[in-house]
Amino acid sequence: MLKGLTEMKDEMEQALLEDLGRDKFVTELCEIGMLQGSAKWDLKNVDWMAADRPEQTELIFQPGQAITHYEPLGVCGIFGTWNYPYTVCFKPLIQCITSGNCAILKPSEMAPASSAVMKKFVDKYLDNDAFQVVEGAVEVAVALNKLKVDLFCFTGSTQVGKIVAQQAAKNMVPCIMELGGKCPAVINHDANMDATVAKICFGRFNNSGQTCIAPDYVLCHYKVINEFVEKLQKKALAMYGNSKEGSPEMGKMINEFHAKRVQDLIKTAGGQVAFGGNVNVEAKYCEPTVIMEPEKTADIMTQEIFGPILPVYPI
Repeated sequence: MLKGLTEMKDEMEQALLEDLGRDKFVTELCEIGMLQGSAKWDLKNVDWMAADRPEQTELIFQPGQAITHYEPLGVCGIFGTWNYPYTVCFKPLIQCITSGNCAILKPSEMAPASSAVMKKFVDKYLDNDAFQVVEGAVEVAVALNKLKVDLFCFTGSTQVGKIVAQQAAKNMVPCIMELGGKCPAVINHDANMDATVAKICFGRFNNSGQTCIAPDYVLCHYKVINEFVEKLQKKALAMYGNSKEGSPEMGKMINEFHAKRVQDLIKTAGGQVAFGGNVNVEAKYCEPTVIMEPEKTADIMTQEIFGPILPVYPI
């Protein structure tokens, strides 16, 4: 695994530049470097993680001894996503290998270049009797979901997660799921504003806002809200520029459908656009955008944003 991450790094980075318009350094920082670190950590710690662990034995069973003995589950089905395709597919795969399991990976068809690279990676560097990549659209995911594997690992929307879990339940297959949500960032009046702005700017706008753990909205103390917005605008301009075609440091929306969806979220948000707000659907680019006090019942607050938009409210 580590050998492949080193030898195919350039090819993997180029594929994500094609799929998401994302700078190679950002891909190395947010995906490949993280995977290398995870694989190295598992290699270093696999012996103690897999070792038998003695447990406290109840008096009635003594002088017997109780231990926890770890065994592989079997075959794991891993559903990948398009926003961080290598991390979401290969991080669970590393843990499958560490724990002695086999795996079937289904990358997202919405990132076809990355999907093809992952199949090439697995075919070349891993035991294909134990690890396989299946490519394709929805019908392939549905077929995989119907298999009587031993575990499903799914990352994606709550809506699709429910479908995966319902089908898995028919075969009594347990699921590990990381689904969407609404994550606020809270800024108090005594916050270190420069550090706060830098973190929120990268966390919200990196990968064109297509990050499941990004802050979805900000609750900011009224005394410092103007300072926060002004500094955030300057930081976003410094990091990502103001080209109407976007920048590789920020990346682009995955496709025109999602660019149009973000455009609609801005149009129907209510409130006031503090900066940004322009969307170039054909270029799949949305400016870093801050909206002051959008309607709480608007789609931007009731749905997953998954774009470079940040609602801000005073508290």
